[in-house]
Amino acid sequence: MQTIGTRVSFQPREIVKRTPVAIVRNINGIKTHFSFRYLGDGGFIVERAENSKLKAGDTFSASLFILNEPLYLSRLVQGSKPPVSFVVGNKDGLCEIERIPGQSELSQVNTERA
Repeated sequence: MQTIGTRVSFQPREIVKRTPVAIVRNINGIKTHFSFRYLGDGGFIVERAENSKLKAGDTFSASLFILNEPLYLSRLVQGSKPPVSFVVGNKDGLCEIERIPGQSELSQVNTERA
């Protein structure tokens, strides 16, 4: 994860497959939580989404997560519907981003240190 001034960002290529990512957006003072799992090649699967058009099992691609900026999804697939583009946090952006190290990511870090 990178810090750029007051911004925090990361690109999917900086994480390993199966790494969970959690984001929060704020709509009219109500925080909405999402969690995704990285599938590789910029692809994610939604594991949890509250009060959103996104649903568990949806898949999408994203190239950059930036705090206080919207998250732009491409190739969002929901069930048998054709892929579309979608924006999360269009008005106020993402108020929290957390990349949660998974077992595979921790193993990679430990291997690199050995």
